[in-house]
Amino acid sequence: MHAVGAFPNVGCRRRHPVHRSAVLLTSSFARRSWQRYEERYTIFQFYRRLMLNLVALDGRYGVEAYSLNIIEPIRSAKPANARYGISTGGVSPTVKGVSVAVKADRYPAFESLDRIAVTEMRPPTSPAGIVAAFYSLVRAPEDSPLTYQISRAILDLTPGKALIVTGLVDTHRFPVGEIDGPLGSIALARALVALGHDVTIIVDREAIAPITAVLDAADISGIDLHAASFTDAAAAQEFGAQFGLVVAVEKLGRNSKGGRHLVWGTPVLIGDEFADDYVIGAAAAGGLTVGVGDNGNEIGFGKIRELAEPLTPAGVVVDGGFFAATDVDYLLPASVSNFGCYALISALAIASGRGELALDGETIGRWTNVGLDNGLRSGGVDDVHFRGDDGIPTRFVVATAEMFAGIVHQALLGDAWVAATSA
Repeated sequence: MHAVGAFPNVGCRRRHPVHRSAVLLTSSFARRSWQRYEERYTIFQFYRRLMLNLVALDGRYGVEAYSLNIIEPIRSAKPANARYGISTGGVSPTVKGVSVAVKADRYPAFESLDRIAVTEMRPPTSPAGIVAAFYSLVRAPEDSPLTYQISRAILDLTPGKALIVTGLVDTHRFPVGEIDGPLGSIALARALVALGHDVTIIVDREAIAPITAVLDAADISGIDLHAASFTDAAAAQEFGAQFGLVVAVEKLGRNSKGGRHLVWGTPVLIGDEFADDYVIGAAAAGGLTVGVGDNGNEIGFGKIRELAEPLTPAGVVVDGGFFAATDVDYLLPASVSNFGCYALISALAIASGRGELALDGETIGRWTNVGLDNGLRSGGVDDVHFRGDDGIPTRFVVATAEMFAGIVHQALLGDAWVAATSA
């Protein structure tokens, strides 16, 4: 039970003083008053997050919309529309004076996949508030959801040779690799094999053992796991050119001066230094290239590098810029790169009508535990024994994977009943 007067600061600039007469309130009256206050505050928080999702996470109204102070603190019992600054006159309501078009989603299941993929639940040791902004920079207002675009592009390919580039190693933090990246890559490889592709996963030599353990536990056949061993860019580009599809997942990319670094700006001097060249070689040969990343220092963020520079994590200064320089055909920003892959395989499942391409939470939880048990570490936290992915405890990772699976299940029950204003 909260003490009388222990009211949180509900978005106000200063805490209002509690009058001394408050102590004279009877305990029952104070309790009822506090309960009503908590209810209003909870509703306020819910609608604030909902409005931020509707306006920002869709990426339809630009980065400026993401920074709007959409909801004012609740000061009086105003009608809902007035309380939240929403005008509903006509077909184009305004949020705090900004006109927003009201229409149903054309591809609601894919919109849901995108929203979950970019929804952050980061620990305090990871940069926050950036993924939705990345998404807004990638997706133009008139564009379809990113998972829809990428899944359709992959399904339009004639099945052939596909390369997945993953693995993040660092001498001190990730001596045999990070858990984020390999699991999503294996999930994507599984889906691509089922779609008829000949799939190779290329990883840092240091990460071969734990990733092999996850592959064995997953019991997936038809995937070639390759240890990176190239010594020059030309050979790496020649290797990449033989693949019709190259996907880089949570793979550190070179910045404008050729450096690779962790999210804190720490230089990375081990691991595969020619990973960018697989993508460059494939692109030059006409292959489809995709990047999945979560902070901006990964391959693919060259697509939005200059625009995203203001989103560099606070206090981080890197010679050559924080963001990776290599461009791709499609960039999928995600709160966790593995989550981006789970969203993508879910999109492939829906677009192809093959629900078996998706994975449930129990499977993802099992793979996560096998990877951690074999030396892969969670990013986003300082605890080398942390059980989870990118600072998110395993049980929430499992819950997120279940949400993706649920969207696939529901989407494949039949055609979506979409409002007429979706066009």
